[in-house]
Amino acid sequence: MGISLSFLRFSVILLIITASLLGKANGIDGWNYKENADRSSLYFWEFKYFNFDDPTSRLKGNISFFVVSPQQFNLMGVSVHLYRDGNLYSYQKTFSLRCALADTNSPSLKLCHNGGIRRLENGDLQISLNTNKLSFSLRYHPEFTNDKIYFCPLNGKLLGKQAWMSWRPLFLQATVDGQLTLLDKNNFSQTFAMNSARGYHDQNWGIWKPSVHPYRWLHFAAKDQGGHNIQILLGDFFNTKDSEALKTILIIDRDGEKRTYTNDQVEVNETSRSRFPVTRFGIFDNDTMKQGIVGKIGDQNQSQYKHSAPSSITIKTKDGSVDLTIETAINDSTGAKFPVSLLMGDFYINEQIVKTKGLLKFADMPPILVEGSGEAQFVGK
Repeated sequence: MGISLSFLRFSVILLIITASLLGKANGIDGWNYKENADRSSLYFWEFKYFNFDDPTSRLKGNISFFVVSPQQFNLMGVSVHLYRDGNLYSYQKTFSLRCALADTNSPSLKLCHNGGIRRLENGDLQISLNTNKLSFSLRYHPEFTNDKIYFCPLNGKLLGKQAWMSWRPLFLQATVDGQLTLLDKNNFSQTFAMNSARGYHDQNWGIWKPSVHPYRWLHFAAKDQGGHNIQILLGDFFNTKDSEALKTILIIDRDGEKRTYTNDQVEVNETSRSRFPVTRFGIFDNDTMKQGIVGKIGDQNQSQYKHSAPSSITIKTKDGSVDLTIETAINDSTGAKFPVSLLMGDFYINEQIVKTKGLLKFADMPPILVEGSGEAQFVGK
């Protein structure tokens, strides 16, 4: 099969743009905010995201280490969301970049002698934090990894800089061991031990305005009826620069056998929306613990909430290999508050626990039924 000249031209341009923007980050997982060419932009973001699901303790959650406008605000933040038995806890802590030591050649980060990220000799990552309200020490051991960076040029300029986002899903699946302790609003301390919990890790950076450049993200991991490990990962960006831009990526992994679908090879459709409660947050809130309201489909007060978010989507590939339905089980909606909304626009982050069910087909094998829970995120207005 021949390859068109326009496709080759686009591929070369994409590689050149990606290399120039990523700089030293191309091919490694270090921090970019210290050396990236666009780091001075008011709209420069970078965050390293970790999640976990522990059936034994019934604890699910995610942890992000992030910077926003680092040269202007000089702050590093840690954001934590925890779900257990219908309870939602959100915590945020910020540190001065003067004592937050980030490595440009690895994910290592020292948070002013108060935790951070440490790469171990075997490639595992140890993440930790120690405060009066929340502490954790978790070790992520990768089982299925990804070595690609997906670069998406976004539509428009922000204060003269072209908008763009880079996404690198590093640990498609990891086992998580360690413990987490939190102090709730009643000053009651709870400690949860994790032993071989399921986890995921990625990194993201770029010039991005959430209210203008929304996206959909999904991660799902399970075993099929034959005992094989199945990983499903979706990154679906909106408002891209042009029709040829890489804006939709779907990765299917079965015991290390990967398939990747992009753009018009995959269809993502929102089939329903529901109303959910919103907890307002400030990106630079410090040492703040909030016990929020978990949104569930069918809640008695659901119709009273003003904010709506996707509650069901479908993912299908044009070759018939993927046919999935994703439905919301738990929704944690957070929204920006002043003055963050003045800078970034009024936007919402919908962190969801989702139920996934559908069919996958690999090579000449019969269709595989997959069913289970996963994590999703919908960001935008």
